[in-house]
Amino acid sequence: MKLTKKKEREYIIKMLQSILKANVEIMEFYKAIAKDRKSKNICEKSIRQSKLGMSTVSQIKHIEILRSLFNKIVSGKEQYFAMVGAMCSYDKISVWDNTKTGFQEFLKLEYEEQKLREKETKERQDQQELIRQAQEQGKNIEMVYDPNTKKVKPVIVEEKPNA
Repeated sequence: MKLTKKKEREYIIKMLQSILKANVEIMEFYKAIAKDRKSKNICEKSIRQSKLGMSTVSQIKHIEILRSLFNKIVSGKEQYFAMVGAMCSYDKISVWDNTKTGFQEFLKLEYEEQKLREKETKERQDQQELIRQAQEQGKNIEMVYDPNTKKVKPVIVEEKPNA
């Protein structure tokens, strides 16, 4: 069965409006916990734009414009959206939420994850500072693949005298 342009338009509008509605809810939450006026203003602006977007999207006639919005906002991020369902329905959540030992396990795991994030952030900041200092000293920086981490990382190259 081939999807008609009318049905495709309905799907895309429904998806975009759902995303905009979710953004309104997220910004309402951030606004409620914001401690300063600037943060609240940013949230209020995002809420206004999302609400305006919800009414605008439903009035777009050309499927090509809707497809473009869909491609820019959703396409390629399906795995992220699918991950939300998997995370929220994870078997362990029920154990963590309904037992004392499960909740203690959850708190321990969260604490360990937070410490790991802090360590990684500090290492990244230290690396950036070393790179900045090396650049100020005129040293070369090369991007090298690290097979252990399977990531590309910057390496400071010491100048070697020509032989």
